[in-house]
Amino acid sequence: MRRTWGRRGQTPLIAVSRKRRQRMNASGWLCVNHADGRVRLVYGAQRDSITQHDLSDLICRLHSQLRAPVVLVRDNHSSPTARWVSRELAEQAWLSVVHLPK
Repeated sequence: MRRTWGRRGQTPLIAVSRKRRQRMNASGWLCVNHADGRVRLVYGAQRDSITQHDLSDLICRLHSQLRAPVVLVRDNHSSPTARWVSRELAEQAWLSVVHLPK
């Protein structure tokens, strides 16, 4: 995972070699500090597909990087709605989950 403190209006770029024309998958989180209102982007990229098996690991790595409680806002994508993912996320005391309406 990486983070950026980029200036407003400037899109952070991930350097990728053009020698290989393989698909690249990225995941990102917009993190807001409630104490002072600072916002930062935490992101990661990988060549393999991001599956439901990777989701809980990505969230745990986010928590370890932030060293703070996490509020996860879930959409209705199939990966985060899998039953075993929901059970695994429910076991984390530092995680609050909010569901978007369908």
